[in-house]
Amino acid sequence: MDANSKLKRSADVTYQMVAGEAILIRMSTGTYFSLNKIGAEFWNMLDGAQSVGRHAEALAAKNNGIVQSAVEGVRGVVDKLSADFNAEAQPLIDELAAYANALNRKYTVDVSVIVNDLIEIASKMRADHLVEIVE
Repeated sequence: MDANSKLKRSADVTYQMVAGEAILIRMSTGTYFSLNKIGAEFWNMLDGAQSVGRHAEALAAKNNGIVQSAVEGVRGVVDKLSADFNAEAQPLIDELAAYANALNRKYTVDVSVIVNDLIEIASKMRADHLVEIVE
């Protein structure tokens, strides 16, 4: 399995969303599995049409959009403080600007990392007969 693999949910698996998690049941065995919020998002994407790499790009774009929104919010506060108070608030301005940069560095995700994580998750799902590779 690699980033170009296309997966679909097994017809033998049913699922229900409960408190932000997906509870999966393999009907032929009665075995159940639980997926966290990100796992559930990935599960819902598995329609056999898109590759694991495309799913990773979508998840990265969503996460990075949230991070960028937060960074822009902090930078907006920095700009407002600079315009209104300039030198009087310089220590706070510097601290907030550093915080915005730290947020960006710490929480922006690389697609290749997500691809590797999704391949690992998908491999486990395949071993448990929860998903099938679409040829």
